[in-house]
Amino acid sequence: MNDTIFQDMVMPIPQKDYFSKKLQHFTNRKEDFFSIVFLNIDNFKKINDSFGYEVGDELILEIIIKIKKELRNGEEIFVCGIDKFIIVLPYLEEKYIIHKAETIINIVNKRYKIRKSVFQVFGRIGISSYPKDGYNFHDIVRKASMAIEFIESNNMNKYIFFNKYMMDIIAGKTTMESDLRTAIQNNQFILYYQPLVSIKDKEVIGAEALIRWNHPVKGMVSPIEFIPLAEETGLINDIGEWVIKDAFKQSKIWQEKGYDKLKVLINISAIQLRYYSLLNYIKETLDKVRNNPKNIKIEITETVMMDSYEQGVKIINDLNELGIDTILDDFGVGHSSLSHLKTLPISTLKIDKSFIDNIHREKWDKEIVQGIVNLGHKMKMSVVAEGVEFSEQLDVLEDIGCDAVQGYILGKPMEPWCIEKLLRRGEWKNV
Repeated sequence: MNDTIFQDMVMPIPQKDYFSKKLQHFTNRKEDFFSIVFLNIDNFKKINDSFGYEVGDELILEIIIKIKKELRNGEEIFVCGIDKFIIVLPYLEEKYIIHKAETIINIVNKRYKIRKSVFQVFGRIGISSYPKDGYNFHDIVRKASMAIEFIESNNMNKYIFFNKYMMDIIAGKTTMESDLRTAIQNNQFILYYQPLVSIKDKEVIGAEALIRWNHPVKGMVSPIEFIPLAEETGLINDIGEWVIKDAFKQSKIWQEKGYDKLKVLINISAIQLRYYSLLNYIKETLDKVRNNPKNIKIEITETVMMDSYEQGVKIINDLNELGIDTILDDFGVGHSSLSHLKTLPISTLKIDKSFIDNIHREKWDKEIVQGIVNLGHKMKMSVVAEGVEFSEQLDVLEDIGCDAVQGYILGKPMEPWCIEKLLRRGEWKNV
């Protein structure tokens, strides 16, 4: 968008330089109180890229005209970027500010028809106040911007008021992101493996690779704490490649030790699946490590698969050509249809833990799992139950013909040498 576009249109709005001067003037007058509503418009860049700046400018102009009609005397709107605007409200009454923020969000989130095409963008708002959140222009804008950042990083919608708690959260995330980059460079990650056990043969037939972060200060950090941030920052691709390479190496070690039937299961995230370079990396790593692809299985969750269906099917087909099978993970909680399922070139269904939790107590849970097992077998797929914690659950799963199980009763994630100990034992005694 041209920075001077609004000066050439019917309803001009001031630019950021004017805004900063005016707001600084307000803050220099100690008796004034005011709030700023920082509006960020999501999805606008995609419209610009796909339909051109002229269409994008017309859309933004229509939104701004509607917002200006809702402003009272003394309330002003300023341009701060291609999809960012600040509305100044000369008072602090929270109830009114909330009403104004909701009005703006409702305006932004409507569908707009521009040049015979219908578009929809979404607004998010951060709110800060003078003098509560700062005593100068930069402080107040920065706090509102931090509120926006907090909304976006927590997948929240609508609006939020800045509070000091956000500073701690954002500072913590900034520190963790820096630590993650260091962890990638200094090889601070390790892989644990959770055993997969055949119900029929009572043997360990697989091991799922699960990442842990051996932080130099915090000690062992669970992936629950750092994977969401890695996905948000794009570091998940580097971490994911490290997991693939290390798991391939471990699989090769186990093959050389004579455990040539053991499958190593590797999880792939939604972000990794979007990049076709993933397949090239897997192929290159297979060649470097000289691993047998038959000993590798790639896990993709049902939800991720359905969200990137066409790309996912292509990658799975390409993996099959390499000799690598695919598991559809967390099956049952996503939104795949039978028509999708019958065309997916997968070898295994892994039933989500939520269906296993009460399988020994609830009739309907048992019936659902029985149906999934029967469906999988009719489609020539093996079926795995995850999250098994009680012997009663094992008994039910064996009765209904489930092929393999995974869970804490069988073994928590463990170091590679522990998996080898289980393999040497032979039959799984707890089953």
